[in-house]
Amino acid sequence: LPISSRPLPSSSSAPDWSRAMSGYGTWRSDGHCSRRLSSMYSDLQRLHYDKLWADPVRSVRVDLVNENLAEWKVMLMGPRESPYAGGLFHLRISFTPDYPVDLPLVRFETRIYHPSILEDGTLVVDRNICQEKWCLPLGGEAIIACIVACLANPSADGACVPEIGELLSTNPAAFNLRAQSWTRRYAMSDPRQAMWEEDILLQMSNVRQEAHDKSEEIEALLLQAQLQAEAFDCERAAMVKAREEVESKLMAEVAAHKDMQMQAQTLLREKEEVQRELVAARRETEEVRAQKMAVIREKEDLLQERHEMQLQADSLLGEKQGVEKELASARQFSEHLKEELRRTTAEKEEQLRTMTAERNEMERDLQSQANEMERELRSQ
Repeated sequence: LPISSRPLPSSSSAPDWSRAMSGYGTWRSDGHCSRRLSSMYSDLQRLHYDKLWADPVRSVRVDLVNENLAEWKVMLMGPRESPYAGGLFHLRISFTPDYPVDLPLVRFETRIYHPSILEDGTLVVDRNICQEKWCLPLGGEAIIACIVACLANPSADGACVPEIGELLSTNPAAFNLRAQSWTRRYAMSDPRQAMWEEDILLQMSNVRQEAHDKSEEIEALLLQAQLQAEAFDCERAAMVKAREEVESKLMAEVAAHKDMQMQAQTLLREKEEVQRELVAARRETEEVRAQKMAVIREKEDLLQERHEMQLQADSLLGEKQGVEKELASARQFSEHLKEELRRTTAEKEEQLRTMTAERNEMERDLQSQANEMERELRSQ
């Protein structure tokens, strides 16, 4: 926001404004600052703020202090739907000789309850935020718009008055009531408000008279435009007729061109079919040659496999004889194992019967002991 800020120590991350303005020359000596301020003031005098804030009359009035372009006296109506609505606020905007490199200073002469406005009326915003939002071509109407935005949307972030900022963040309703009370007390009892409203009504009357004077000129212009439109319609009808003739000739040429394109496409398709047949024939010849070579290779492979199978048959015959011998010895060993298994099985069965008899004897003893314990328990 292009408004005054509290003097803070410069930060290493802040932009180097002197280097950024090196191409603009010296603002004090060549008078650029004065010309810029004069242009901004003239624009504000001609500007209708109803386009900016959608009000039926202007909401801001700017005058010079002692004909000094660097000192502006501003009368500002409080923004609608804000705690300052209906109030008339007087403030001063001071421009330094290094403007627009330095930010303008804004001080409210009317007392106002706002978290970013000090007791003496100075409007304070974080300098880092100002430098990020500040741009050299910013004009007077944007400065006024930024001040109005501060009033329309008070924020507790970076508040220069901690008590007001805390009240706004913790109890917005109480903040609105106190701001409205200050507005009624200090901003709604100024006798200059009636003079300003009279000036506004006079300006509205002048605007209506200018609109009435211009309406007659507009009617004459509309009649002239109607005559020109009739002449244009005649020329247009002739041009449409000529266009239709040209389009008919063009359509005939387009039809002939399409016939030629269709014939060319037919020839291209026939040529592609012949090329495809030739390619297919070449592929079939290559496939036949490949099949012949494959048959020859298969025959050679079969002969080789036959020779290998004969060698394998001879070796299998020798292996068969050896296996038969091993099988005979294995049968003898198997008979021996079976005899050993029968003998071992008989011994195991005898041991099992002995263990079964012992287990039955133990179960009977346990059962008798359990019966005796049960009788003792019952008797107890």
